[in-house]
Parts: sequence; structure tokens; C-alpha cells
Amino acid sequence: MPFTYVGKGRDERGRFAVLGREDRIYVMRVGDVLERRYRLEVIGEDRLLMTYLPLGTREILGFSGSSERNASKPDSAPVLPADAAAVTLSVTGPRQAAIGEEFTLMIGLEPGNVGLIQEGNVELSYDTKVLRRSIDLPQTVDSGRARIDIAGGHTGHTAPTAVQFRVVAAAPTTTEIRIVPTDVANSEGRNVAVAGPEGYRLTVVAAPTK
Repeated sequence: MPFTYVGKGRDERGRFAVLGREDRIYVMRVGDVLERRYRLEVIGEDRLLMTYLPLGTREILGFSGSSERNASKPDSAPVLPADAAAVTLSVTGPRQAAIGEEFTLMIGLEPGNVGLIQEGNVELSYDTKVLRRSIDLPQTVDSGRARIDIAGGHTGHTAPTAVQFRVVAAAPTTTEIRIVPTDVANSEGRNVAVAGPEGYRLTVVAAPTK
């Protein structure tokens, strides 16, 4: 692989990785394709998992600061599990909603080659001054955090979970729902890494005039 893993960071769009090649710098996020050949699958603490698209093979790119150590002891260097990037978080919904409007976010897993997903949850966090969950009991206080069960996906099928929100903002704005997968495991009880969006951005517009 002709690139080096320079570092990683996080901004309002989520996590990104910085790669280098000679005098060029590339900023990539999960799902991005570099030079039409390498797709970034997982951003790890000290390594990246990438797919070489022409052959469909997976390659691990170690952090450049530890490349010498990894090269001297290749057998002892830890590697990502074979199914590390086999599950993708899928989040769909409107990109715009009006003040007072209700909308639905569909959250699920696209398991790929993992097979049955035995367990899976996501932790949602959001600004209660802008959004509230649409729940059955109106007297329930919305804390701005929720744990949602998204298990049940299997190969060739997705079973997304519907989460309903209501826009309560006082004025037009933009907001983000943070989404963190937790406890995702396959039918053998093995933890499965999840790639995909870490946040969902929504533009809030004024309510239509009657």
C-alpha cells in the first residue's frame, strides 16, 4: 500500500483519518474511496482497515509511528478480526423538518457476511431544546439520551428500528443526533465492529404558514 496512516481526528461530521503519500495529504472518512482503489472501512486506534477494490481484498494499514515495531514483529502484531468491518450502521430519515413537525429515523444494521446478529444497541443523544422523542406518555421527561435495540438483522435482510422525534425548536437551526453502537454481537456471542455514520444532521426550518 503506497500510503501511510498519519493520524486521526474528529469534527462536527464525526471521525476522520489522515493519510499521506509523498507530499500529499488525504483526509478520509469511513466509506470514502481513495484514488478509486482503496475504500476505508474501519478507523482503529493504531491502524486502518481498507478494501483494495480491484481485488476485493482487505488490507491493514498501521499507524506510521508504530510501523517500524510492527515490521520487526509481524507475527506478534495484533490484527483486526476477520469480521471487523462486516456490519454497517444504516440511518435513514429526512434531512429537513419544520418546527412542530414529527419525523421518523430508521436505524438498523446491514450485516454483510456476519450472518445473524444476536445483540445490538445504539445510544442516541440529542438536544432537547430542538428535538424530543415522540413517546406514549406525555408526562415523561425527555433526558436527551436513549438506548435503542437494533438487533435482528441477518444476511440479505435488514430489520431497522423506527425512532420518532418531534421538532420543538423555537427558531430555525441545525442539529445533530449522535449515534453510538454498543454491544453488537453475532450468534456466537462475538463482538462485531460497526462502521457507518456517528451522527445524523438535521436542518430545522420554519413551520409553514397557514
